[in-house]
Amino acid sequence: TTLAERFLEAQLEPKVEVLSARAYRSDQYTPYSLLSSLIANRATIAEVSKLSPRLQQSLGEIIPELCTLRIEERVQLSEQGSRRRIFEAVTQWLRDLVIDRSVCLFLDDTQWADEASMAGLAYILRNLPPHAVRLLATERNTRGSGSLYSYLSDHRGLRTELVSLEELS
Repeated sequence: TTLAERFLEAQLEPKVEVLSARAYRSDQYTPYSLLSSLIANRATIAEVSKLSPRLQQSLGEIIPELCTLRIEERVQLSEQGSRRRIFEAVTQWLRDLVIDRSVCLFLDDTQWADEASMAGLAYILRNLPPHAVRLLATERNTRGSGSLYSYLSDHRGLRTELVSLEELS
């Protein structure tokens, strides 16, 4: 974690904003936990209110405090497609954010990331311009084939690179 943070400080230009979140062992079975932490650590109500009501409501499914729609403004959303709408909402929020800057997503301890967050990250990275968003993730080798690197490598169109480090002392 410290090595990754120092790398970010040394390598990134001033116009790059770092959004960070950490996955915890207790959250690995809670859908969207890593993704919602990433957004909640940075998003403002003003930014989210610029999204369409449908996307605001979808984002509110994982971060209720960011949804400012009154009950009468909410629309009936089917359960089917809920996951995709959440991914679309996060992607649109990031798309608005990268208009005037580049963004680096720093995710720590992704060996504990839940499957919904990994799928969301793959969706986001596929649907945003490649120059706009970078991803730096740390992960202990505890999960094998379920790693974020493996997950993202399996999605065509995503360029991934794995840098393995021996245990640091």
